[in-house]
Amino acid sequence: MSLDRTGRKETFNGTYQAVFSAKEIRSLLYYQNVGENIVLEGNEQHLKKFYSIKNAYEAINMLMFDDIGSEQVRLSVEGRRIDSDILNNIDELLNVYCNLYSAICKYTYFSKKEAIYTYRDDRYYTYLHMNSHKFNESFLSATLNEKKKENPFQEKDGLTFFEFQVNSDVECLDMNEVLGEMSGYPGEREILFPPFLNVELKHMEMTPDEKKMRGIKDKVPCGKYLVVFRDSRIFPTALTSQIRTELIKLRKLILDPASIENAKAVWKQIRENNYNPKNVERIIYYLKWKRNLQLYIRKCYSVIKWETMGFKGRECMFRNELNNHISAANEKRKRYENILHFIFGTEVFFGVLAGIFLAFNVLEYHSECSKIVAIYALGTVAFLAGVSKVLSLTDKLHQRTDIFLRYDELRMKWKYEMVKDTEKLNEYIQKMIDISISDNELCRQYTRNNIKKMHEWEKQMEENLNGTSKS
Repeated sequence: MSLDRTGRKETFNGTYQAVFSAKEIRSLLYYQNVGENIVLEGNEQHLKKFYSIKNAYEAINMLMFDDIGSEQVRLSVEGRRIDSDILNNIDELLNVYCNLYSAICKYTYFSKKEAIYTYRDDRYYTYLHMNSHKFNESFLSATLNEKKKENPFQEKDGLTFFEFQVNSDVECLDMNEVLGEMSGYPGEREILFPPFLNVELKHMEMTPDEKKMRGIKDKVPCGKYLVVFRDSRIFPTALTSQIRTELIKLRKLILDPASIENAKAVWKQIRENNYNPKNVERIIYYLKWKRNLQLYIRKCYSVIKWETMGFKGRECMFRNELNNHISAANEKRKRYENILHFIFGTEVFFGVLAGIFLAFNVLEYHSECSKIVAIYALGTVAFLAGVSKVLSLTDKLHQRTDIFLRYDELRMKWKYEMVKDTEKLNEYIQKMIDISISDNELCRQYTRNNIKKMHEWEKQMEENLNGTSKS
């Protein structure tokens, strides 16, 4: 098993030089069903037939479900053409699983992403499993294209519509952004999600157009659901000698020729609707083999995430997080600055206005009217000054400016840091955390001060009212 993820450097997303290996790129193309765009090295020509297999993503996902239902739906009910020759090179297929997740991790943890909303036409079987397990077992492709129309992907058993709500920290990958001109479907705006993401499902009402659409055998859709993706069930794990030994043992079981031939036989049996009771043991054997494959993949994914989130990954996360803090602090700084400019400008206007009408009053020019206007103008100035004081706007502007500059100075220092290693990175991360803690403490302090000032003002008003009533 190769866990070396070092590949060619390319400018990615405008934020850093990403490392997507050639094997990761070809695995994405393989999943996207555009094998014609895959370029093999001279010593890899024996993989040409494997990478020429069409609709390989069907097999990749089918093997990730923990029961035989996925095979029954795809091979028997829907009659999907899934080439069993893909099992002849299961060793490379395992590498494809790892390369796909490695690319997704790099995209997720090395880049700054926004929250997105995506759409997918799937089968009811997928809903049942996500609803039961509370996570997705297989890879899922979705589109950013909101406009829904009839397409070949709706030829599924129990057509079910999904809309995915995806926060910026959810693991995923934008196919077209990574593949660029190599993408086979530039118009699809495809987003790829890995297995093992926690999900929350909510029922939605279908639109009139969706109700008119049909799945396989002209059946009406089963429903529509909002899927809220949460965190991943894959936890980073270092590749210890114990885990390496476990992976070697699992890989040996998965590559067992008898198990692979049995898997082919089970696929053929299901495709031909041959449910002879004598074949039950064969299916049990197949499911056991499939679960070993799934366990192997989960363990590999944990190691891949650990490697991705090593120094390079953590350094990219640090820079992205620092940039986010800088942007947020600067945005708040500008907001308070604009509010104060408005208040100050308004105070100047009404202060000058009060002065003018006080002068008119001294000159006895419409003295009563001038006096009233001057009083209102001075009252407005006092009101705005009170608002500014109660809301601690000046203090908050000082705070936001200070926090912004501290974050910005930290970014500049890291940019020109001569020794960038794990120890130095930890030091800078701690500095960023300290600034954040300091910011939070100042917010708490201003909140306490605001409440105190409000209570003092209320008490003063109450005393004034009591004094007025007594007089």
